[in-house]
Amino acid sequence: MPAGGQNPNAWTPDKPKRKEFIKLGYDHAIPVHQIAIAESYNPGALYRVLLYDEAGTEHIVRTLNPIAVPLQGRMLNVFIEKTTYKGVSSPPGIRRGRASEYFSIDAVAITDSQYPIIADIVKPELLAAGIVVEKLDPNVNSDYSELNPMLSPDGKVLYFSRANHPENVGGVNDKEDIWYSELGADGKWSLAKNMGPDFNNEHPNFINAITSQHPMARLYFSFLETSTWIMVRCSPVYR
Repeated sequence: MPAGGQNPNAWTPDKPKRKEFIKLGYDHAIPVHQIAIAESYNPGALYRVLLYDEAGTEHIVRTLNPIAVPLQGRMLNVFIEKTTYKGVSSPPGIRRGRASEYFSIDAVAITDSQYPIIADIVKPELLAAGIVVEKLDPNVNSDYSELNPMLSPDGKVLYFSRANHPENVGGVNDKEDIWYSELGADGKWSLAKNMGPDFNNEHPNFINAITSQHPMARLYFSFLETSTWIMVRCSPVYR
């Protein structure tokens, strides 16, 4: 978002035609007037939107009829009467009943504002153009598939997912584990390492985002557990 289309950093289900939930948590609990869901690819798959309050009670705030939308992507703004409770997490349920394509969600936001949240990115005037893509050395690029690369705020740690590697927590049948490599003083990347069971399980795992907030940067990652995608925040960002 805002352009829409396939994005390696957006959440996408492991398989099409599958009923799943994504559960997201927020730093601060607030009364909720609007939930904004960035459906960045093949929108129209949502069938239910929920909120959880501070006591962990589930509240169904909207039920939808999944239907294909002829757009690359959209921001779905779900307005409700401002809640008397404070929302701390918001899991949208996804179900694509008849379409065979994959679909993606780029972000989910909650707010107490009545003004619609929009996807808008201001491009810097000096944004580089014509960048040449180069393959990294075998320390990072293996014979397996490397996905969703992200750099730490200081540019010294490269996080990515690696598919079906024997050293994944679930072995060669594990479709995605989080790995990292560090940039040495000589300008070369170290041999990539699996981030281990604190970040990975036998199901797909991947990095969603890395913040540069001070005093400590934070890494956000997702894992699949009993058909529910869960986003977790971790500190610190390095290793």
